[in-house]
Amino acid sequence: MKFTFNREGKKEDVAVEKWIWGVVYKDGTELLQFETKGDEGVFHQIGEVDQSEVKRFILAKAQGGQSICILVPEGAKLIHKYKNDVFLLSKEKISCRTYVFGYKLKDQYFLNYVLPNDTIVQSNDPNLRLTDEGFIKVGDSASPKKV
Repeated sequence: MKFTFNREGKKEDVAVEKWIWGVVYKDGTELLQFETKGDEGVFHQIGEVDQSEVKRFILAKAQGGQSICILVPEGAKLIHKYKNDVFLLSKEKISCRTYVFGYKLKDQYFLNYVLPNDTIVQSNDPNLRLTDEGFIKVGDSASPKKV
């Protein structure tokens, strides 16, 4: 199915991601990133989510199987973003996408990082960086080999 995003009255085609999100609101209604309405596929941005009404946030593998669900506490700010890294290996650029989701409550982060191999890393550090050896903290003396 083809999914489109309506940006200021102009429709744009959107490719389905490897991992897709959905929210369940306190009243039981849902908003899905990729939603089917009749014969149409509709794409939603995370900015369309009513943050004050979210009860659960789900990240699911688009091809089925694996999913991760988090309960979002009252007053928390939902976070969903992509970290796109590019590595250089033998003059060849290698890119990968990490899916980051969770929430911030007061000054504390509760984050999940879904790596390209579908491993899930949980952290309270919003500045984690992906390297070919896993995550390192920004500012550490260790440096990625594929940069």
